[in-house]
Amino acid sequence: MEGFETLVPNNGWIVEIPGLETPHFHKLQGLNRKTGVMTIVDGATRKRYKFNDEVVDYGQITLVRAKDNSPADTQLADWVKAAFRDGEKRNGSFIQYHRGKEVLRILFTDLMVSENSYNDFDTMATGDGARSDMTVICEVGHWEEG
Repeated sequence: MEGFETLVPNNGWIVEIPGLETPHFHKLQGLNRKTGVMTIVDGATRKRYKFNDEVVDYGQITLVRAKDNSPADTQLADWVKAAFRDGEKRNGSFIQYHRGKEVLRILFTDLMVSENSYNDFDTMATGDGARSDMTVICEVGHWEEG
């Protein structure tokens, strides 16, 4: 992608989703995973034993970007429409940078939009409060450090 290197933040995240060219998300939230725990009590000794249930639950991922009248606005809106209409899912990566160097890459599969919203309309807002943010909440099938 021509000129992409100038868009890499010194410290922050890049979101790579096929079909979205440098969408400039300024917030990435919810990268977490957890597993359940089963507890079994031994009746004879009354000791509790805990085991991992081996079912991984990936939390909801929230992406927020300011609408800037760029092609990325249309690309993101088209993806949201396709997700609501057809259940479209996408694979990609979240890349974290520190001092301009990649320090972490998260590879994800089956990212699906489950909710979409815009910030409140406020005629008195100034600065960052005056921008129009688009929030996309997604479910993810799987993610891992790559």
